[in-house]
Amino acid sequence: MPMNFTRVLKPLRITISLFFILVITFAFIDFRELLPASGKQHIMFFQFIPSFLKFLHAPVFIASGFIVVLILSLLVGRLYCSLLCPLGTMQDIVIWIMKKLRIQKIFRFRKPYNVVRYGILIVAIVLFIMHNIVLFILLDPYSIYGRISSNLLFPVVLHLNNWLSAMLQDAGIYSVYPVSVARPVFFSLLVTSAMAVVVIWMAMFHGRLFCNTICPVGSLLSRFSLASLFQIRIEEKKCTRCLKCVTVCKANCIDVINETVDFSRCIGCFNCMDECAYDAINYRNVIRLRQISKQKEEGRRNFMIAFTALFAGAPFATKAIAGQYKKHKSGTAYDGMVLNDKPHAVSPPGSVSHEHFNVHCTGCHLCVSVCPTHVLQPSTYEYGWQGILQPRLDNTVNYCSYDCTLCSEVCPAGAIQKLTVEQKHITQIGIARFEKKNCVVYTDETSCGACSEHCPTKAVNMVPYKNDLMIPEVTPEICIGCGACEYACPVDPPFKAIYIRANTVHQLAQKPEIEKMEPSGSKSDFPF
Repeated sequence: MPMNFTRVLKPLRITISLFFILVITFAFIDFRELLPASGKQHIMFFQFIPSFLKFLHAPVFIASGFIVVLILSLLVGRLYCSLLCPLGTMQDIVIWIMKKLRIQKIFRFRKPYNVVRYGILIVAIVLFIMHNIVLFILLDPYSIYGRISSNLLFPVVLHLNNWLSAMLQDAGIYSVYPVSVARPVFFSLLVTSAMAVVVIWMAMFHGRLFCNTICPVGSLLSRFSLASLFQIRIEEKKCTRCLKCVTVCKANCIDVINETVDFSRCIGCFNCMDECAYDAINYRNVIRLRQISKQKEEGRRNFMIAFTALFAGAPFATKAIAGQYKKHKSGTAYDGMVLNDKPHAVSPPGSVSHEHFNVHCTGCHLCVSVCPTHVLQPSTYEYGWQGILQPRLDNTVNYCSYDCTLCSEVCPAGAIQKLTVEQKHITQIGIARFEKKNCVVYTDETSCGACSEHCPTKAVNMVPYKNDLMIPEVTPEICIGCGACEYACPVDPPFKAIYIRANTVHQLAQKPEIEKMEPSGSKSDFPF
């Protein structure tokens, strides 16, 4: 490859990577909805795990981004890690800041931790075959960055907006309006913060160690990159062993002593090529340089066969058995009141079923960011340990807006399938359940009716009780489980008088009958 072209590779890589991290970040913090929901989904086209999970359910072009990444890896190596992965670019930014502060640790060659990185990959694949993607949820680089944007950066942006709104309103300017900020979910905040600290610490002192040791996507692509057509190689005749390339290699994969590059760990940052003054490091067609030894070729072939067999058998594998942890023993009385019976979490409209949702959702929290009512909140144990951090409806925070379909439009993994507004109106994600002993009409003999007033389908209706009081009655057939009734109920959880009991498999509700108003009087009569 010509030397003048190699000097362009690094600036080109930086430009592309900054573009992708900026648009992905904007998709998560865009609380003004300046970017269409469909556009946000298309932005995530190249994100490997969400694309792959969506392709399993719907093998269409929009879900084939992971195939493009695999082809790219077979051609030029792990450019996904340096160009398209937002978490990888975040680590590069941390490394750049450390360099500017002159506290960056000098990189050196390190032997790979193959047992750890391939061990994590194998366990993740085995769990996936058992319909459990908990390791992908925790370690998928896109999902990690999504949670950092949604749980850490997004609230900061909202608070800054509200602060700016207050400042401008004092000056008589009302173009910036305040927005509500949802309360943080402690478990999600804790896990996200811990993972952010781990990634940043590794980047500060060990470069891309996370990508080459913990990240399952990086480990998988490392096997494909070994078979790539073009690889970075050191030309022995030109190399002076000045070690400059080693000190800038974020992957710690350049062994100058043996004049080799561990291309399975190379993330294609091009720092070495840009630093070398002797043009001793370059992209080369490895077929022309040397033939791969039979031993390595056989090992690579066996890995690819095993990988293909594992994923080919995934749709037919049995589902892992996972227990449901319950905070309270539902249905028991406490001071005359009955605890809400919620054995399952309420999954978002369009998620089809808990089984479908738990197998496809990577917990990136893009749907959490775009939810206008903040009813979508990260879970802790509500889906079981295999579904930690996956979004659920928390009706103590708010309710699911009757006409909103944003979460189904932005999901990059196909965990939430796209719904029209008409389909949303009859998608039953749960059914309202009324506990008479908890209702203030029963306990305090006072009128209420908040649940009925907020019900969009009128599945909750007020019927005569006693002493001219009215009490709620639920019509399950037309209830969609939006949670408006539960949110409006004045009784504190977990003793809500009316609450949503989840459907683990979503059903179709009946359309409510609309009563026609009969005209009164003649056309010439006036109502006043």
